[in-house]
Amino acid sequence: IGGRREGTADPVRFRGRQLKSGYENEVCYRHVPVAVKVYLLVALLCNPTIGKQQMNTFSNNFSETTSRTRIAFVQSCWHRDIVDQLRDSFLRTHAELDNRDVDLFEVPGAFEIPLRTKILASSGQYAGIVTGGLIVDGGIYRHEFVSSAVIDGLMRVQLDTGVPVFSAVLTPQDFLSDGQPEFFREHFVAKGAEAAHACIETIGALKQHQVA
Repeated sequence: IGGRREGTADPVRFRGRQLKSGYENEVCYRHVPVAVKVYLLVALLCNPTIGKQQMNTFSNNFSETTSRTRIAFVQSCWHRDIVDQLRDSFLRTHAELDNRDVDLFEVPGAFEIPLRTKILASSGQYAGIVTGGLIVDGGIYRHEFVSSAVIDGLMRVQLDTGVPVFSAVLTPQDFLSDGQPEFFREHFVAKGAEAAHACIETIGALKQHQVA
């Protein structure tokens, strides 16, 4: 797919984006006088919301957000043969609807998706972030707990940052039954296309509105 590039092994790029989002520049920090360092440390300890404010700054400038030229796609690697179907379907459909480039990111499991999504949303680089994963009941714990944590985390990201986030993280109730893996391979193809439409339509709608 044209414009697609891998984004998983680029720590330098991640650091640069974090600095643009207001994170501390360690290189410059080394030259700050000791007294100033102590003052900043005390201020941070006395006001723990400082760090939160940097990560949770909501932007209602949707004109700027929707003008960004990249979309991020974050997927988990468990059951990769199925989740890849969603990713490929999303990329195909997105390429037909929009000319933004798509950066691909991977995390081990669905539980790790919200944090990576938060980092990307805070970078100021993406008009939207699409997530994909499969959470199944493996018989060890109730997978509904994991599903709720992931969806709640993704909702927090978009409410904290103003960057639209789209979830194609699915939780089948009976994945281990006969025929279910084959069904979900096909189902994820449909969900990938739906995620692409939802992404582009939402960004287009936000472009027309500003929050007072």
